[in-house]
Amino acid sequence: MNKYDLWKERIADYRNSNLKAWEWCEKNNLPITTLRHWVTKFNKEEMNTDKQTNDFVGVTVPAIENSQKETITIYYNKISINVSEGFDSATLRNVLEVIGAYD
Repeated sequence: MNKYDLWKERIADYRNSNLKAWEWCEKNNLPITTLRHWVTKFNKEEMNTDKQTNDFVGVTVPAIENSQKETITIYYNKISINVSEGFDSATLRNVLEVIGAYD
């Protein structure tokens, strides 16, 4: 087993143990600085894995024949944006840039 996989298992064990970091390290005879290093590394990886790609698909909204307005909902990560008929595309683009969903 390589070091990465070993620490992935150790971090999972630590997280499931409900012990404080120093307690888990003492029990497993490991330095707390090393545990913190690997926890930080895996936290960063998890954050990057959670990010979605910035690939957008064009959407054509059919013409509305009655007085009801259509609403489109855009989901990005944990954010949802409702876009109604007649929206300002420049404003939507600015919002998407701010949340990092549009380059």
